[in-house]
Amino acid sequence: MHRWYERTLRAGSFFFVVATTSLASAQGVDDATRASARQLAREGIEEYQRGSYASAEDKLGRSYQVVRVPTVGLWHARALAKNGRLVEASERYAEVVRLPILVGDSQVQKRAQADAATEREALQPRLARVRISVQGSSRENVRLAVDGVAIPPALVGEPRPMNPGTHRVEGRRGDQVTNQDIEVVEGQNSTVVLVFDGTAASRETAPAPSHGSTSPAPEPRPQRPRPSAAPEDRAGSYELHRTATWAAFAAGGAGVVAGSITGLMAINTRNSIEDDCDGNACSEPAYDEVDSYNQLRTISTVGFIVGGVGLAAGGVLLLTTPEAPPMSAAVRPWIGAGSAGVVGWF
Repeated sequence: MHRWYERTLRAGSFFFVVATTSLASAQGVDDATRASARQLAREGIEEYQRGSYASAEDKLGRSYQVVRVPTVGLWHARALAKNGRLVEASERYAEVVRLPILVGDSQVQKRAQADAATEREALQPRLARVRISVQGSSRENVRLAVDGVAIPPALVGEPRPMNPGTHRVEGRRGDQVTNQDIEVVEGQNSTVVLVFDGTAASRETAPAPSHGSTSPAPEPRPQRPRPSAAPEDRAGSYELHRTATWAAFAAGGAGVVAGSITGLMAINTRNSIEDDCDGNACSEPAYDEVDSYNQLRTISTVGFIVGGVGLAAGGVLLLTTPEAPPMSAAVRPWIGAGSAGVVGWF
């Protein structure tokens, strides 16, 4: 298997050199430059075959700068992938697929493009993606960078492909700087959150004084405290929330009970028609019982669904019940048959 692979690489490198020579001529490269690029490409492939991937990436990359043809780009992408630069390799593969085939051996170039498409597809599961977001500030006010490379604000919070290894994520907002070192693992997705405090945000959003102005900045107006909700409104909201909570629990319980009862009825009905049915076929006397069984089964399923939704809603409402309003003194009159009086609470 190893020898077959080596023979395939040697054959590919031979056709690669031939195609590179022809296409370099079509791109208007002079003879000396063409010969130099051909030699550099041959050396890069030989370095790749010996396992010297760093040297192969360098030589093939420089050759590709001179002659941008599919065969050169394909070998350069392979070297990038071997060096762990998976993102760059994926982009090089994609570029190879889009390159126009001008002249030369079109079959060799088309095969290189087909190989690039196949190898790029196989590379995708190995790519790691990191979602970088910010907390305590809008993304428009923060400048983010990964290893010194700026991230456009529009892409903050979106998955970003990254090569495996250690990376430095940095965020700047005004004079506030926060950074975090992350370890990216091949094929894994992760999230990084950079936290900014609120004081810097208020400093940045405050309008700056205009140049040349000698008048002092106006003092901020004191903020009036917002009136709290009236006790009557709080009591009404509390009672409404509590009523909705128990109504949801009641509906959920009724649904579970209905589902259980109809489920048992469906089981009894099925047991009663087993003698009249063979597999999925039933005799004519059992048709009515079969219809009844199907209806009961449907009602039971709906009942359990309604019960589950009701109980879940009741649980959510119970966990979000607002604080009960403080009790205040009150007196209320009452009139009954042949009697009257007042009732009060404190």
